[in-house]
Amino acid sequence: MPVSPILAQRKAELVKLLPDWTNAERSGIFAENFFPDKSVAIRRKVVQDLYAKVGSIQRIGELIPENQLRGHFLLEGSTANIDVFFTLTPENPALIQQLDFREVSK
Repeated sequence: MPVSPILAQRKAELVKLLPDWTNAERSGIFAENFFPDKSVAIRRKVVQDLYAKVGSIQRIGELIPENQLRGHFLLEGSTANIDVFFTLTPENPALIQQLDFREVSK
């Protein structure tokens, strides 16, 4: 399945925010309920802790779509990787409504 333009766009916008989440709440790429569900401070800590564990990010992997509004990609670190999974809302424009990070071995 090819990557939809909006999925690719949201991936690029998301990568620019990581790991510090600078201005994430004002970025306009997240659904209305995204930050009330889990604060930016909590999200920042989780991602920064993962970045510390996996070492410097060497490469950003290709987006692997599950459908037009859902997919995942790897942030390839020097010692391990971070799998980034996200889902977009079914609206126009589609916004990030779910975002999960997990460490995966190399």
